[in-house]
Amino acid sequence: MLFLIKRSGSFLVQKILLCMFVVFSFYYIFFIETILDSLILLFKLIPMVLIIILAFITPAKYATAYKTLIIIALIFCAFGDYTLQWFIIGLSCFLIGHVFYIRAFLTTNVKKPPSINVDISTV
Repeated sequence: MLFLIKRSGSFLVQKILLCMFVVFSFYYIFFIETILDSLILLFKLIPMVLIIILAFITPAKYATAYKTLIIIALIFCAFGDYTLQWFIIGLSCFLIGHVFYIRAFLTTNVKKPPSINVDISTV
């Protein structure tokens, strides 16, 4: 199924995944009391899985290393969400995920953060 989604690369599929992400995220945040205790962890991971799929199917013509590192970081952070019940294991997964995020951000060509030029004399 993922192969078919990736192959189509359709903008509509990306929009549907993004909408599903928003719906499941809001449902988990605002209606957590209505979710069965045995399913809370599943509902917590659904938005992360949707974001990972969205990142996987989004084309990246010139940023393949960046995309790969971001997907690996998302997977480690999702695993960290799941294993946070065992604090040290979950924290370690988040740490590894954030190391991959940092490495991904270092692969970009942007070296200087954007700044706003404000002319004080006109204020």
